[in-house]
Amino acid sequence: MSFARLLDDLAHERDRRERGRNLACLAEKIRVDGRAKSRAMRCLTAQAAEMIKSMRTDLAQTRAAQRRDAIDTLARINEKATAMAASGQLSAHEGALIDGLLHQAAMRVQAL
Repeated sequence: MSFARLLDDLAHERDRRERGRNLACLAEKIRVDGRAKSRAMRCLTAQAAEMIKSMRTDLAQTRAAQRRDAIDTLARINEKATAMAASGQLSAHEGALIDGLLHQAAMRVQAL
């Protein structure tokens, strides 16, 4: 074995060890970064779940409020139509049409 070849072998061995250390450092960095990213994703996912839960609650409350408003509006319309029918301002046919429309509207409100 020549001296030059011995030096080349030593240089290759040194480079191989350095690459090994670099790869080990890179693997550790990826592992640590992966944990941090995983923690961040879990945090974001938890926050998104809380937001969705809050939005569902808000939506349910809004729907309930809309349902109550619609029921109140239908009740006022029914009272006014009943008063008009009692005073003779509506014919029987008009009263029947209003009753049918109020029934359809009530069914739609019930479906909300």
